[in-house]
Amino acid sequence: MCRSLTCRLILFLTICALALAACGAPATETPAEPTRAPQPTQPLPTAPPPSPTVMPPTETAAPADTATPAATEPSTVSPTTAPAANPIAHLSAGTVLTITRLHMSDATHGWAIGGPLNIGDHILRTGDGGKTWSDVTPPESVSAPEMPNNATGYFMDDHTAWVTYGNFNGGETSASVWRTADGGATWQGSTLLNWTDAGDYFDATDIQFLDAQTGFVFAHLGVGMMHDYVSLYRTSDGGVNWERIVDPLLDNLTMSCDKTGIVFADANTGLVTGDCHAVAPGVFLQATKDGGATWTTPELASPTDKPDLFTDQNIGCGTYNPALFAQSGALVVRCSFFTANPIRAESYLYTTADGGQTWTLSATPLPMASTSVTFLDAKLGWAQGTLDSNNPTAPLDLYQTTDGGATWTKVGTATWSGIFNFINDQTGWAVAQASDALALVVTTNGGQKWSLLKPQIAP
Repeated sequence: MCRSLTCRLILFLTICALALAACGAPATETPAEPTRAPQPTQPLPTAPPPSPTVMPPTETAAPADTATPAATEPSTVSPTTAPAANPIAHLSAGTVLTITRLHMSDATHGWAIGGPLNIGDHILRTGDGGKTWSDVTPPESVSAPEMPNNATGYFMDDHTAWVTYGNFNGGETSASVWRTADGGATWQGSTLLNWTDAGDYFDATDIQFLDAQTGFVFAHLGVGMMHDYVSLYRTSDGGVNWERIVDPLLDNLTMSCDKTGIVFADANTGLVTGDCHAVAPGVFLQATKDGGATWTTPELASPTDKPDLFTDQNIGCGTYNPALFAQSGALVVRCSFFTANPIRAESYLYTTADGGQTWTLSATPLPMASTSVTFLDAKLGWAQGTLDSNNPTAPLDLYQTTDGGATWTKVGTATWSGIFNFINDQTGWAVAQASDALALVVTTNGGQKWSLLKPQIAP
């Protein structure tokens, strides 16, 4: 098995292409996947992209208010992971940063993952809206230079966070989940997550906490023969101890096809999305109502004008961007039409009102082939994409919905693709990517105009 995420993805898509050729379906390049919240780490750029540009704005409506559950303090238990003998060194004042993932708690306070180019992930915290940052990286061991540290985290509020690091070193078979309740001033390590009997490496792509006690870690363990082997860990004591409830040996969640996302609405109700890249018929979607112990396959009805969308071997569809809020939620189905000339991509929005057991195709389709869809709550969301899915340099339109995707309003057009983090209908940030370069940008008018930030370690 491959021991790096990049190798894993290349192997998976190579196998997909071979299988497509054997079935007589035309091989094609897979549409760009969105960055989830957690997303696979890409090589960092050497220069920021040009300042983002926008088209004239359109008016947007204010979203409905939603209540945020109050956080309580995580369990205070003595550390179970010894401090590393050679921990990651904190960055010095003035260090220029490349932000790869971001979570803002309000207009000034937030967290990020990033650092200087190609040295591994640091955990960062800002108090001025993303202009300057403090390095609050937990005492994780320094990785080998050829395999920089790959972090993922969940940031509940300005003080509370959980972080874990991927491990592609074949000599390591366990990882810790670090937790803090004081903004990263101190960290405690969990009991170790062990995968020695289940996979070759540990690539944690998602952490989610429902409250200060209940949380999940989702990790990839290896790929092979059209399978993406994954594990799911659950905690009920704030991240001190973890139980492995999904792995390739338990055979409760199907291991076939590439996994693109996971989300839980509560301790029992969750979804896993995926993409079989046209090698297997149908659409990959798994739902649980018992906290991950068992999984079912909800049915997605095809659009009435495309009844064979999910059965035609020349069409490849995958599910992306899952979101659940109590019983309501949404996900995106992205399809590639291989026999079209040129090959084209289309996206469809499906919504649920029963925690993901049944799904309804939105009456208003997404206005473009989406590259990124994100919801702040059950009503307020953004979608970015283009009508020209075959042109990698085509401008990308940004749309906003305030009614759960029933209607969309165009708010601007950008020359970059973004991983968006909005805190309300007007204020948001994006990790903007143009070609191979990344930059951090901010908006205060719902995405109509964006300003370039130049993040660095605070003096």
